[in-house]
Amino acid sequence: MRPPRTEETAGAGALAAIGLTGKEVDTIVDLLPAPLFFLTRGGDVVHANRAACALAGAAVERLVARPIDDVLSIRALDNTIVAEAVARNVAVSGRCTVKGGERVVLSAQPLTVGATCLVVLTVSTAAVLGSRGRRDGAARDDHDEAPGRAGDGSSDVVVAASPALAAVRACAERCATVDAPVLLVGEPGSGKSLFASLIHRHSRRRERPFLTVSCGGIPPERLEVELFGRGPREDERTPQAGALKRADRGSLVLDDVSQLPPALQTRLLRFLETGDAWPVQGDRPERLDVRIMATTAHDLRRLVAQRAFRGELFYRLGVLVVRVPPLRDHPEDVPALVEALLDRLAARVGLRKRVTAEALEIMKRRPFRGNVRELANLVERLVLTLPGDVIDAAQVRDDDAEPSLPPIAQLLGGERVDLRKALREVEAAILREALRRFGTQARAAQHLGVAQATVARKSKQYGLGG
Repeated sequence: MRPPRTEETAGAGALAAIGLTGKEVDTIVDLLPAPLFFLTRGGDVVHANRAACALAGAAVERLVARPIDDVLSIRALDNTIVAEAVARNVAVSGRCTVKGGERVVLSAQPLTVGATCLVVLTVSTAAVLGSRGRRDGAARDDHDEAPGRAGDGSSDVVVAASPALAAVRACAERCATVDAPVLLVGEPGSGKSLFASLIHRHSRRRERPFLTVSCGGIPPERLEVELFGRGPREDERTPQAGALKRADRGSLVLDDVSQLPPALQTRLLRFLETGDAWPVQGDRPERLDVRIMATTAHDLRRLVAQRAFRGELFYRLGVLVVRVPPLRDHPEDVPALVEALLDRLAARVGLRKRVTAEALEIMKRRPFRGNVRELANLVERLVLTLPGDVIDAAQVRDDDAEPSLPPIAQLLGGERVDLRKALREVEAAILREALRRFGTQARAAQHLGVAQATVARKSKQYGLGG
């Protein structure tokens, strides 16, 4: 029979497990405003700070030894963040739904102290995210890595050493001086979200909310509520505020706007024309003042010609256009981008490394089809996995060996072809490359246009360990 545990003894025992002792350390952890859980690599709680206990609704002695998905009532499909962090031994962040239906951001950081391996899980709740204008399920977690992102929120800086990117920055700054919709066009991972943030920070709305809503991969009915809100239902005392209302007097970014369903294209067009937003099941419109910015990696003119996107909405959104070039068109920015990424990693994980000039030259010649997002993943992988303080040309060259898809001739070899087996081989190769290039299941899923749960299931099916 286990002896009874008090909050103090449970906290002290957990801290001792990672080589820390004393009430002073326990007090410091409790002073942190964000909920903080210390977990075993299997996901069981060994300690939790005061904010985490408040979120879980239980004292620390009642949380110790319980699985984190049970403590937070994480839905099974969302419970991949800790496992992914452990499997890859890197920090992983993602949004999920916890008890009470609240959407939060979980950040899992593997930690090894001596012979003890733990995972530190930070929970960013709506209160924390609100200070950066981010909350709710459809709002993205800034996986669209952008040039020179050296920190979070307002500390983001656009690194523009090349004339091409400097011109884009100047264009974005000019857009900030007027109050009209902006369409940001560029390949996935090129940095559209950062330029949207730059426009907001340089505009008269800089002190107001800045939200991002993803238009892809979300059921239309859920996306409609996320954007426009919902009137009170029988089982709710208060209405649900949509992103438009939460962004009132601020800015709202519609990420991947080409994925907006036709019916919502019509509703968004009406809002842009009138400023009135009708909540789902609402009995009256709400007059709102929101600057709309939209990002896309697709040719909206072609979609308009194909009747897949409303022409009126395209012209409304495209009053101002910012075109973000792919990284291969401005390779001279790579050294400055790498330096900014190294600074960010040093601040986040405490590892300071240097990249040699020869290694930078190899990086500049790399095509980076995943753009700055792929560069960020490369730098993080090299910093976290390579020994020593210097990353040299040979190490970058070794990492540059990219797996290829199975040759068609190989798939069609033999007298009889199993089409299903061939398709599985191609699918596995695509998933393997996406996980290698983008680093996490969440980012791979976003790039492939599928749900993270699909990537997790397929990775397990093909034994990819992602």
